[in-house]
Amino acid sequence: MTTIDRKYFKTTTAYERQKYLHPLAIGVMLHAVNFAPTIGVNDLIFTETVTTEAEDKLVGRQHDQHRRRVAVDVRVKNWSGEQIDAMEKELDTYFNSIAYVNGAGKKEVAFCHGEADNIHFHVAINAKFKLPEITDFEKIS
Repeated sequence: MTTIDRKYFKTTTAYERQKYLHPLAIGVMLHAVNFAPTIGVNDLIFTETVTTEAEDKLVGRQHDQHRRRVAVDVRVKNWSGEQIDAMEKELDTYFNSIAYVNGAGKKEVAFCHGEADNIHFHVAINAKFKLPEITDFEKIS
């Protein structure tokens, strides 16, 4: 299985859990890593990959996309508005056929949100690709 280098992850946990993501989600991540330098981004960092329900509750996450292994978060706090727009357009266009449908009915792969130090992309593929939740990583490691 393809894995992304540790240098692209904020935490060891996020790095180690990438292996549980849907393969299409990993493909989106790889594309982002390869596209970032073309728009002058040298600090692409995945801050979250697969989570547990308890971890989601701690941060107030309202959806199950990380638990169901179809979403990751990318820190963008040092990116320019143009870089954010270019990455969002690239991922939404390239992966349109596997994009998730947001609450407003729009297909998208990347959605930038948050404030200050927590501004980030939520990157996700369509809900039809959701996998079962992992409730205990200790048992499967």
